[in-house]
Amino acid sequence: MTANLSLLDFAAIAAYIAILVYLGYSTSKRQSAEGFLIANRTLNTLDTAASIVASKIGAGVMLTFVALYYIYGISAMWIFLGVSAGYIIFIPFAVKLRRVSSERSFYTFSDYFFHRHGRAVGYASATALLIVTLFILLVQLIGGAKILTKISGLPFSSALIIISVTILAYTVLGGFRAVVRTDRVQLLLIIVLLGVIGIFMVRGSLDDLAANMLTSRRSPSMILILSFLVMGVFMPFFSAELWQRVYAAKDVRIVKRSLVLAAIAFPVTGILLAVIGVSVSANLKGIDPDMALIEGLAHLVPPGLLGLGLVIFLASIMSSADSLLFANTSILLQDFYARSRPMDKEKMVTRFRYAISLLLVICFAMAIWLQNLVVATYIAIAFGCIVSVVALTSWLVKQPSRTSLIAGMATGFVGTFMMILLRPVNPSLVLAAAGCTVLGVLLGSVPAVISRARS
Repeated sequence: MTANLSLLDFAAIAAYIAILVYLGYSTSKRQSAEGFLIANRTLNTLDTAASIVASKIGAGVMLTFVALYYIYGISAMWIFLGVSAGYIIFIPFAVKLRRVSSERSFYTFSDYFFHRHGRAVGYASATALLIVTLFILLVQLIGGAKILTKISGLPFSSALIIISVTILAYTVLGGFRAVVRTDRVQLLLIIVLLGVIGIFMVRGSLDDLAANMLTSRRSPSMILILSFLVMGVFMPFFSAELWQRVYAAKDVRIVKRSLVLAAIAFPVTGILLAVIGVSVSANLKGIDPDMALIEGLAHLVPPGLLGLGLVIFLASIMSSADSLLFANTSILLQDFYARSRPMDKEKMVTRFRYAISLLLVICFAMAIWLQNLVVATYIAIAFGCIVSVVALTSWLVKQPSRTSLIAGMATGFVGTFMMILLRPVNPSLVLAAAGCTVLGVLLGSVPAVISRARS
């Protein structure tokens, strides 16, 4: 499906890109280096909660989970319920993070591991998280390019360039503060748009919709449901962009309130996506699951909504991608480069801008190579579960050995890579990744247990 976009549609796209660049430019004026890097650690409840949710619910996530609803039916909702539970479970850990980060001035996910477990575990966690966040960023970039390609007819590479250059412009200008300002706008647009699209896509009575919601193209198994639930629960624990927002919040009270609000907002979005995904599944057969949302827009809503939908979905893509891009750059620059070459914050900002540009070029090349949205999502979340198991071990075990944490990450990544190479990628990859990591943690703790027993 390629739509004939009108001049008004193109004008709307151009206007939105101009607004994003302006937000980046206006944010950059009279901004301190600390404002660029972490928003001066002064985010309020609304900004923090909106940024947490919007950075997680991008258009790439919309495409992916509408595809999952199209394939699996309502059982895909377990991911959103899991994430909601994960945010609540994460609160005590987030409180601890915020208190320690206020004393130690944390900027990245791995700052916590460097502080508590030393350089070896810190570098291992930074490497693991870099892989995870790169794949999640790829999901956003691939999703955005597929939307633009499918609707406008542009080549995938050209669509990817448009999205990447736009993100680069306002992120390089405004830094973390610009990312938060964009997220605040995007969350409202995402919820409003999903509600409008859902209304237009529902054909028939509420009874018919309820019947469709309870059926699926594939009968959900307990393994499938458990895989989706584990995906959701673990997600907050490997979300580098979420940890940065915890560091940037003004105080502990704001962290708690923001996570509760996020836990409420995320399932609401999941329900809206469920209505859309199941409606598409009931009315359109034999389509590419990656394009289920776009095909639904083209065939199940009145003409004229497509252009507006394109603008808002692109905006949502950029809102999530910029958060991930910033988190990735923080890992590269602050966890690796700056630890061996200390520098003042002004120089850090300059290096940050160069690093963002380089990283986006790398992601562009990887997106051109992969181009599969659902597979990229499974891989990203599976790798994320490895980091989550290690983070939970660090939190729940009073004094975990460094060997156990490193062994958990190493075993998790090796096992997951082997699973990717030897069998088709599907939701069970998440359970395999978590299981391999737990096994690695247990095996890595054996020397410490033996040593304590001897003493």
